[in-house]
Amino acid sequence: MYCGNPSSLYFKLNERSQDFWMRNEAYYDEFLNKLFIIGIGNMDEENPFKQIFEQLFSCSTVPSHILILETQKYGLNSIRDCLLDNKTVKKQVKKFLSL
Repeated sequence: MYCGNPSSLYFKLNERSQDFWMRNEAYYDEFLNKLFIIGIGNMDEENPFKQIFEQLFSCSTVPSHILILETQKYGLNSIRDCLLDNKTVKKQVKKFLSL
């Protein structure tokens, strides 16, 4: 998210995949079942990151696979510090991915 908006890469993915899903709708639930999104950043009530990606799952029976890692909870900076070196974060990611 940049200034509360999805990145241009998200819009490219969304735009380019529309045609594919219009023709291959039968595979959508299978795709969502394999899709895991991990976001890194600090969330507040005004940040729509999770809500935007939750829309992918809104017309499906597949449970949402979205994990938001909030750097401020661990006293880390998402750009400067390596969040995945934190043992608690590693454990959370492994559980999320069911590893």
